[in-house]
Parts: sequence; structure tokens; C-alpha cells
Amino acid sequence: MRTSPGRYARRVSGFLVAVDYGAVNTVAVLRRPDGQVRPLLVDGSPLLPSAACVGPDGRLLVGRDAESAGRVDPAAFVPDPRSRIDAGTVLLGRSSFPVVEVIGSTLALAAREAIHSAGGVLPRLVLTHPASWDETRRARLGEAGFRAGLGVPTLVPTPVAAAWYQAESVGEVGPGRCVLVYHLGAGSFEASLLRRAAQGYELLAARGLEDVGGVDLDDLLMKLVGAALPSDAAEAWRRLVTPTTTAEVRRFTQLCDDIRTAKEALSRQLTVRVHIPLVDQDVHIGREAFESAAERLLARTVDVAADLLAATGTPADDVGELLLLGGSSRIPLVTTLLHRRLGLSPTAVKQPELAVAEGALAAAAGTGGAPSGSGVPPVAAGEPPTLDLADATADLTPQAAPPAATTPGAGPGRRRRPIRLLAMAAGLACVMVLAGLYATRQPSQVVSGGGSAATGTRPAVTGPATGVPTSVPATRAPTGPAPSRSPSTATTSTAPAPAIPISAGASTGIAPVVVSLTATPTSGTCSTEVTFVAHFIVNGTRRYRWHWVFGGPDNHTSISGDHDQDKTGDVHVTKKFDAGGSGIYWAQVQITSPVTGASNQAGVQITCTR
Repeated sequence: MRTSPGRYARRVSGFLVAVDYGAVNTVAVLRRPDGQVRPLLVDGSPLLPSAACVGPDGRLLVGRDAESAGRVDPAAFVPDPRSRIDAGTVLLGRSSFPVVEVIGSTLALAAREAIHSAGGVLPRLVLTHPASWDETRRARLGEAGFRAGLGVPTLVPTPVAAAWYQAESVGEVGPGRCVLVYHLGAGSFEASLLRRAAQGYELLAARGLEDVGGVDLDDLLMKLVGAALPSDAAEAWRRLVTPTTTAEVRRFTQLCDDIRTAKEALSRQLTVRVHIPLVDQDVHIGREAFESAAERLLARTVDVAADLLAATGTPADDVGELLLLGGSSRIPLVTTLLHRRLGLSPTAVKQPELAVAEGALAAAAGTGGAPSGSGVPPVAAGEPPTLDLADATADLTPQAAPPAATTPGAGPGRRRRPIRLLAMAAGLACVMVLAGLYATRQPSQVVSGGGSAATGTRPAVTGPATGVPTSVPATRAPTGPAPSRSPSTATTSTAPAPAIPISAGASTGIAPVVVSLTATPTSGTCSTEVTFVAHFIVNGTRRYRWHWVFGGPDNHTSISGDHDQDKTGDVHVTKKFDAGGSGIYWAQVQITSPVTGASNQAGVQITCTR
């Protein structure tokens, strides 16, 4: 639903909403002009599941609606869409949706609640993200945030938000002192080093592990429980952890919840008891056995933190605080290993569920806009967002219409983790229908430097010094026009998308460069030569770096080398699509520097008889 801001929400300065979009849960907090901060409740809870599912009617569902639908159709459910940030799409059963669409839908739920709680005011939006995310990942998050309908978001690295929260609630370290943030989240680990500067916290470096998180520790505990059962219960245990019926899924759901609860309890007590459905037995697990199994994984995280200090030349004496984030960081062995290796005594944040979101409010207010390195143009502190769109509308559902379901295709992704672990984290055993598959991962990386290539997406985040949307860089595995299914043809296509200008800013209203694309002919056979003409309109003297991207059925993709363009004119390319089958093939021009943008996608219907 599109709603005019004038009819739906008043633009009053001073309201700010911060959203911590996590791997498993999303948390949002609202700050009023008088400084009062309160968590936003969605369906009565401050924890909004980050899950996504496609409903029986093909529509995208998020949050608790996704969890409910996932119990009925486990194959169409994903508990952690954020893990698909690199692939660019989220696979939901046989359907595929842009990741910015999925994340934006969850953020839109938080945006609605924020507007309602603010009495109809459109608050300014702040989003948190892992410090080690590159430019491409941040751009996708920014685009998803823009789709929530609250304008251009301010991006704050998670450790920066945590440091601000700690400073506000407990007290801050002295100027020039460092803060080491140890963040063991549900799906990944990240260590970050900050320095207290005059205007806030400077992010010095960050390193992460994508294959270590709370769900991996849940899996270790699950294996300990299974190993503790008598041999005559082996068959019942196998049926329990690989459910195939609705009743078995429900039983496994309960087991996953119990395993997660037991892991948390082992941080407070020496032994726990877990009841095993189907087997109808109780299993006792001790903290010592659990920590012995978990030590190898946890030692890797401590190694990363130690390596970070060594790589930045930071002696432990310069670290004023070692801050623990994430539920699994409460495991006593974490504190033991960190103190043994670094000689530092860690401090756990209070209110771990709300700490990052509340800290992001303080960070955005303290910096007067986007923190350094956020990748998003600063927004003046205290001012509401403005949507410089032609129709001047605020979209409180994702700003692009839900795409037609596309045939899923393989894409680059992170190493796959057993889906049952993610089910533990999300509390949904329905994903066990996908048992044996693995969730994607990326190798660890250091924050700094430019982003890597990423999947082509529609516009949403702003380019340099702009207040209106531009498009995000595209990848070597772009998605073409969204196809639809029909009984008579394997692949059809929607009309090519309109050209996407790169805006020069709200002050001038003139885009510095606009690219439109045409194809001749618009249909042919696999031996037909298709000529694509890219028409550049360059308003200025800057030189723009760009490349061609081609796509089509059966995951056909290719990308050209980089070219330069500094004046208005046409560029031609002739191509045959003789390497694949019949269907809609397309081309697009994508600008990568010094701003990012894309042309429309020009399509051609190719029919191959061989």
C-alpha cells in the first residue's frame, strides 16, 4: 500500500528509530524529541523474527507470519535471510526474491510500528550492520532500509553502536583508549577494535568468522544429547532429528527450543536436563562436557580477537574495555579463554537484546548523521527523512512490487550450515525438511577497502552527496527480468525495466548521468545477432566507469570488462545468445564509479530449435 505522507504521517523533527536487523531476530527502538527511548513491540514482543517464507498464494511473508507459514510449508521458509546478502536473492521453496525485498519487508514492519508509536510522524531511520561488511553488503542493507518507507537510512556499525550504549549506560573509556568488541552472534562471529575519538568512536579494524555462531554451539549440544542416549534409542533419535511428517516436525521444534534453552542455562548452572520426545527419556548434560566440546570453536574466536590486536599493533594495555556482545558470549568459557589469551577481563552489555539498537540511537545523535565509513550520506541530526520521489509518497511496504517468483538458480554463497541449526536459532523445526542442506557462508574478512561485486538490484540507496535513490552496484550473477510461469512456455518475461538515473542531488534535480538501452531486433533465434545500443546522457565533465551485464534462462550470465564514458553519445554491442535454450535474454549497463547506477534491462525473445 502506498500512502501519501501528508495523509498518513506528519513530518516532525526529533523522532529517530533504530533497527538492529539480526541473523535471527530484529529489534527496533524509538527515541522521541524529549529523549525518551522505548522498544517497539511487534505482535506484543520486542523481538521480531527475521524469518521469511512464501505463502500459498505466492506472496512474501516475514516475521511471525513467516514462522506460521513455515510450519505448513517448511521448504518455503528461511529463518535467516541476512545470510543471503551476498547471493542477492533469497530462495523460498521454488521461488526466489531479491534479498533487499525480503529485508525491506521486515524493516517495513518496524517502520509501521514506529510511525504508530510516534503518533503518525515519520521518524528518521538508523540501521546497524556488522563492521566487517563491505560496501556492497552495506549498499544492499541501505537499499532495503529505503524500501521501508522512512527515507535514506543512517548506517551504524554494530560495535560502534555497542560502544555508545556502554558509554551511555555505564561510562566511557578515556580519549584515545581502545574498545575491543567480541560479538558472538547467532550465525557468525566478529571482533572489532574501536578508539575513543573527540567526536565518538573510530572503527580501526574488524575481522569475522562466518562459520562460527550460536547455532553451531546448539549443534554441538544436540550431538552431545544424541550421544548420551542408549543404543536402542538410535532409530527413534534418527526419526526425531530428520522429521518428515507434521507431527515429527512439531516434536523436533520442541527439541530445538529445549536445546537452545539448555545451552543458555549452562551459562548459569553446572548441569541441565533435556527431555527427548519419541524416546521419552531425560538426558543430563554438564557444563564441563559442553565446554569441552565447544572449546575448539570458541578458541578460534579468541584467536581472531588476538590477531586483530596484533595486526593493528595495539597492546593489551591500550584496551580500556573488552565488550561482550551476543547471547553465546555469556558462555563462561568465553571469558576464561579471553582472559587467558589477552589478559583482559571482559564486560557483558546490559540488556543484550536492546543494547545495539539503543546504542545506534546514541551514535546517530552523537555524530549528527551517518558515522564515518557507513557508506550512507549523512542526515542532519534531528531532522526527519525526506523522500525526493516524483510522487512524493512514503511506502510502508517494500517500495518495489513483489516480484513474480523466479526459477531458483545457483549463486555464490557462504558455506552451507545444517539447516537444523538455523531452526534451533529460529525455534522452527520445519526447516528439517531441508536437512542435509547447508546455509551459505563467506570467508572471514577485514573491514576497509571497497566492496566486491554483487548481484544486480533495483535502486534504493543514495549515491555520494545525494538525498534521492540511486541504484546499487551489480554482480557477476545478476538477475534478469522477473519471469512468470505458464503452461505453454518454460520462460517468459516481464517488460524491461525503465532506465534508472543517478541523481545529482535534490538541490539541482539534474542527474549527472543517465543511461537508456534498446535492443534490435527484439526477437530471433539462437543464430540471430542482437545489437544493444546504450545511450548515455552525461551532464558534466566527469568520467564514468561502466560495464555490460547479460543474462537469460538457465542462469545464463556474463559480464564485460570495464569501459569509460565522459560525454553524451551511443555505445553499441552485438551479441549472439547461442549458448543456452529458448527464453528471454537481456542486457544492462551498470555504472560502478564514481557513482553507482544502472540502465533499464533491454530484453530479446530467443527461440532455439536445436
